Amino acid sequence: MREPLETAELLAFSKTVDAKSLSRAAAELGVPRATISRRLQRLEQQLGVRLLRRTTRRLVLTDAGEAFYRHARLVLDAVEKAEASVLRPDGELRGDLRISLPPFQNASFHALLFDFAERHPDVRLQVHFGSEHVDLVRRGYDIALRASQALEPALVA
Repeated sequence: MREPLETAELLAFSKTVDAKSLSRAAAELGVPRATISRRLQRLEQQLGVRLLRRTTRRLVLTDAGEAFYRHARLVLDAVEKAEASVLRPDGELRGDLRISLPPFQNASFHALLFDFAERHPDVRLQVHFGSEHVDLVRRGYDIALRASQALEPALVA
């Protein structure tokens, strides 16, 4: 089974074609020229086809490279749209934030929650106070405050 293509390789290829230069592509991506070259080699090896003819002065797309470039651009554009769909231009947080907390009365912690809600009006806080052990993944919690030595699989502490 063949390994899936990496987005970094598609981006290196696309930037190289757009910039018409490995050096310019590397500068635009903020990586060394050797990194771009390695990514292009790896991409061509994975595909089993030459995408670019490179000389010291020119880069020319092969027929396969032209076809692949059109599809790579579609993929990269889709990735950009996917990112834009969840990021706000102003950098503000938004969406639901589900929190599971043990029952306690701590005015400063409650004030912290209220302050967060006030500073981020597009975040809908859903706070569950309870002493029972809830399945965080199945119940869709984003954050939990727990006192325990055990960490469930797939959770980060």
